[in-house]
Amino acid sequence: MSTGEKLTKTTSHTEGYDLTAVEETEPPISTTSAGEAPDGGFYAWLAVSGTCLVFFNTWGLVQTFGAYQSYYTTDLLSSYNASAISWIGTIQAFLLVFGGVITGPFFDQGYFRVLVMIGSFMIVLGMMMLSLARTYWQILLAQSICVGAGSGMLFTPSLAQVTVLFSRRRPIALGLSMMGTGLGGIVYPIVFRQLEPKVGFGWATRVIAFISFGTLSVAVVVLCWQKPAKKPPRSLFDWTAWKEPPFVTYTLSTFLTFTGYWVPWFFIPLYGQFAVGATATFSAYLLSITNATGIVGRLTTPLLQRSLTPLQTILFAHILVVILIWAWLGIGSSFGGFVTFCVLWGLFSGPLAVLPAAAVAELSPSLNVVGTRMGMVWAVSSVGNLVGPPIAGAVSNPSEDDFLGGQIYAGVTMAGAIALLAVTVVLLKRKKKGEGKVEG
Repeated sequence: MSTGEKLTKTTSHTEGYDLTAVEETEPPISTTSAGEAPDGGFYAWLAVSGTCLVFFNTWGLVQTFGAYQSYYTTDLLSSYNASAISWIGTIQAFLLVFGGVITGPFFDQGYFRVLVMIGSFMIVLGMMMLSLARTYWQILLAQSICVGAGSGMLFTPSLAQVTVLFSRRRPIALGLSMMGTGLGGIVYPIVFRQLEPKVGFGWATRVIAFISFGTLSVAVVVLCWQKPAKKPPRSLFDWTAWKEPPFVTYTLSTFLTFTGYWVPWFFIPLYGQFAVGATATFSAYLLSITNATGIVGRLTTPLLQRSLTPLQTILFAHILVVILIWAWLGIGSSFGGFVTFCVLWGLFSGPLAVLPAAAVAELSPSLNVVGTRMGMVWAVSSVGNLVGPPIAGAVSNPSEDDFLGGQIYAGVTMAGAIALLAVTVVLLKRKKKGEGKVEG
């Protein structure tokens, strides 16, 4: 039997998979004969390292926005309120996530390399243009639109690439990949706050652009090392997913999660500066400290996977995070209390960034639709990214040490996510139980 015949042979458990081989001179990513992910190998771990660099320059830059927001509030855009400035960061995050609607299916169709190259170019271009920006609309076009759109071309495809390359080791692989978020969130705020007073906003941002260029160049090389298998064309949506109650409730929960998730991230430097009385430089360091503990949270997440599913782990992390947000209300101007909050926020919120992709895989009937379904989930959650911090900024006044409205808003939305996640876990359990009876 030829290689192509072996790869295209399916069973009742793998119906709908396209495992067609391409040229032997450039072998595609393959799966096992049972339609499962290969769970490792040289290219798989190479893809993890490349995805780590992608997250360093996508989510890492979003996590850095708190440092930029602090600078905009006190200097470059001091005539604008916190809500207006927050739109810069939230549009960037929105385009990063919403891009999955388009890039997920393109990934499934084998255009991974093209997405990686174009997305990397746009991020570097956007940061270079940001270094020249001086008005609100110039900043919005460069930092929000150009960097955000470029990030959207990289995020879902690279994440889906790692997801389909691993099965049992998937949580570990995703945790290592997403270390890049924390590393970027550590490095970039420090670079910006250290250089801006010495060389100015323009050159501080250009240095960040140069770092992005170097690290993304490496990412392009390692991620494009091997050609993914091309799959049959599909629509932008898997409409059957909306007929599955667990998928629907989980998707809605991600909307509420990311509506509140970014409020602390965007407000940490401002709270440190105006509520606690720390310097602008140290307030940026608080963001780096939070991202550092976030790495620990991401890396320890697989330990919970030994006894919990991805959905159960996300639910557990949500409970801890909501308790922490409500505890934030009692910190006031306590320096030690706020530093403790930052450390714990990074630690507890880590799983919320690592596990959504694994949860989508858990909710999907086959690996064949993971990319598309991941894009669908991110599309809905991206709306939460977009509106969350601006609403929190509208009900708060950071420059007057008024954060109460934003804190309550974050706590309520994420508490709502807990309710929907609990429903998802129950519905999925019932669905699997019902499928077991049918098979029996």
